[in-house]
Amino acid sequence: MTSIQGKTTIATGAANGIGRAEADLLAQSGAYVVFTDLDEVNGTSAAEAFGGHEILVRHDVSSASDWERVIDAVFNRLGCPGDIASLARYLISDESSFVTAADFLADGGYTL
Repeated sequence: MTSIQGKTTIATGAANGIGRAEADLLAQSGAYVVFTDLDEVNGTSAAEAFGGHEILVRHDVSSASDWERVIDAVFNRLGCPGDIASLARYLISDESSFVTAADFLADGGYTL
């Protein structure tokens, strides 16, 4: 498995349950984690448990505008992660003509 140390990740539903467990594992593995959830109280508490590298963004995964806010938060807090430029180039290339932005965002769990 590839190391995620120092990578920027987005964990949806990260305030509780499986989403929180995933976010915790990512953070413990050395990734920078953007916690997203509608539950701002528990989400903030979860994000703060890891010493300030993590942030919470209020986020409804079914909302395109909320996804824009999540991506803006990543860029504003961490700058442009190197891998996202490669991903963006791929998504607009002829190679990925079967992938739409909606498909990409709806599938979730992507490392930037």
